[in-house]
Amino acid sequence: MMTMTIDEMRRKLQGRLKASRFAHSIGVADTAVKLAKRFGVDTEKAYIAGLLHDCAREFEDSQLPAEAKLVRLKGKCRFCSIPTLVR
Repeated sequence: MMTMTIDEMRRKLQGRLKASRFAHSIGVADTAVKLAKRFGVDTEKAYIAGLLHDCAREFEDSQLPAEAKLVRLKGKCRFCSIPTLVR
């Protein structure tokens, strides 16, 4: 299994998203950390979830099955054929 640092995730995401969506994702990640602190949960997991919540938003529907396979969703996700849910 490949693991990435948060900085690597951030750089890869920045290369895939429009600047405005990337800025939005950073803002969501920062807000997720504030909420995590407030509710006593893992701030790193919250940041990553906020950062990546829109990571597939700009993919074309036709790209999503291949992307799902890359992250090993095939066979583990009943909804992978529904593009809106894969995003």
